[in-house]
Amino acid sequence: MTDAMRRASAAAARIEVDGPGNQQWSSFGPSVIAMRRTEMAVVTGDPVTALRIARQVALPPRPANTHHRFRLDMASALLELRRQHEALAVLLALRRVAPNWLRHQRYAKSITSSLLRSAKRTIPQELRDLADFLYVDLRTAPPRGSSQVILTQSDTTCRWSGPWRRVHS
Repeated sequence: MTDAMRRASAAAARIEVDGPGNQQWSSFGPSVIAMRRTEMAVVTGDPVTALRIARQVALPPRPANTHHRFRLDMASALLELRRQHEALAVLLALRRVAPNWLRHQRYAKSITSSLLRSAKRTIPQELRDLADFLYVDLRTAPPRGSSQVILTQSDTTCRWSGPWRRVHS
């Protein structure tokens, strides 16, 4: 954990509760820090830690967009641990809650593309429907084992080498 994140965690611990922040609809508290720490764990390739930290997020967290991005980080961590059904469930829940937001997220499209590549035999209908909803072309999804570029919440670029191993560029 970086020094800045340690300081933010300490400040959030003093606040003890999550609450609305300034007029830009942001907030600060333990849940926001947990969401950011989850993102850091995903970006650094530690999905086990990401999912452990994710349990610290109180519901309902605010702001909503930050929580939605956090859920994408959770889906990415689940996918990295080869828990494809759970990752798909997270994406489908986001589609129900925030369909317009989800449709415009490259991160969601990347995770969906990875789910398509990880399908063992036939692609489940709900994954096909999600790919169609996100405009992920089933025919042009990169084959298993190929490299792919994704953007995370902080727009850190990573190159995927194979379906499960991440190499930072």
